[in-house]
Amino acid sequence: MLKTELYSKDIPDTYRRFAATMGHKHWLIQKKKIQERIKGHPELKEYLWEENQIVLSLCQYEALFRRPHYTPGELENKLLYPAITFAAQTLSIMDSVKDSEKHKLIRRIHGAIKNPNDLRALELEIQVATHFTTLGYNVIWPEIEGCKETYDLLIEGIGDKGLEVECKSISKDKGLKIHQLERLEFYAILKKEISDFVTRLEKSLTVVLTLPDRMPRDFIQRRSMIRQIRQQIFLGEDHAYENGIRIRIGTLDSARLPECARTGKNTFTMEDIREFTGTENQGAMIYANKAGGGMIFTVQSQKDDTLLPSIFKTLTKSAKKQLTGDRPAIFCVGLHGISIQDLSEIVRQDQEIGQQPTALRKSVSEYLNKNNQDHVVGVNFLVKNGTRELQENLDSISGGKTYNFSKNESPYWHKDFEALFKL
Repeated sequence: MLKTELYSKDIPDTYRRFAATMGHKHWLIQKKKIQERIKGHPELKEYLWEENQIVLSLCQYEALFRRPHYTPGELENKLLYPAITFAAQTLSIMDSVKDSEKHKLIRRIHGAIKNPNDLRALELEIQVATHFTTLGYNVIWPEIEGCKETYDLLIEGIGDKGLEVECKSISKDKGLKIHQLERLEFYAILKKEISDFVTRLEKSLTVVLTLPDRMPRDFIQRRSMIRQIRQQIFLGEDHAYENGIRIRIGTLDSARLPECARTGKNTFTMEDIREFTGTENQGAMIYANKAGGGMIFTVQSQKDDTLLPSIFKTLTKSAKKQLTGDRPAIFCVGLHGISIQDLSEIVRQDQEIGQQPTALRKSVSEYLNKNNQDHVVGVNFLVKNGTRELQENLDSISGGKTYNFSKNESPYWHKDFEALFKL
């Protein structure tokens, strides 16, 4: 039976058992690799912490429980809850499968520790499995239990034939030609090269670099681009190069750049970046100086796809190759980098009378109305809580919020599928 409750008093024994089963050296080795990378690129520290939160939290537990004494308050660190939750749920899965299948799960976790995307995918499966277990259903893991089916979960005792569940973890980089890590690394190099010039700027600029496709991997090509950027910033002119690279320079009338320089804090939102640079969902390098000027720099690809088409392309492929078509099925899509507040705002707009439906709602409706996939009876979008509150010394394992879409007119539909998730 999958574990759905965890008391803070159980945290030490849960961690020790998980470490003994999996081998704590696996997350300690990964931590060392992360530290080495941060040493060479300090600007990646925040990104790498976010990407490897589970692994680094397990390392913190290892250090805590190696000490002879620790306080109850140290166990109630909310930032560490997702890691111990993951450990508790993984152990409960191992307790429910045959000995011959436990090694498969251990190997999968060892691999996931090295790859944040794989670990998030496993977390999502466990989150969804916990949800259905809490509802009283039996959950089968085909991969772990050696079945031939290739979907993630089978929920027994629901509808006439059960329900297939395929989980898809979607990262911030989905659909983007230039990934966040590439962007941060490029910004770090660029900042070093232009810092002398930017510190003397008395006006504020916006600079948008548009690449014909992906970020070049060759270091010499990147250096060449930076020289081109420096030249155009110095000239204050737009330019389009024969190789397809375009640089656009604009001025910015904002008192917040000097404020950023004074406080050392970024006060710009994604909406601000979109308004000032004309780019969509692109991270920005914000450089403010004490002279009252500065620069907002963004890089984008001319071939960038948007997030939603990429998601539904993935679901279409999965519906054909991973679902059997013999049973009803749903997709559970985990949105990494989307907050509960963001998702709630999307739901609010879709439910408000007189408002235009969001792009998400339009895309889901189009997807569910496709021919030849009536077996897909629902698509559910999930976001996780960033931290979890202890209530009466109890941590709720399921966590998160969902936005759910159903295909009630499908011949595979069953009344049992109504209200499986609630926002």
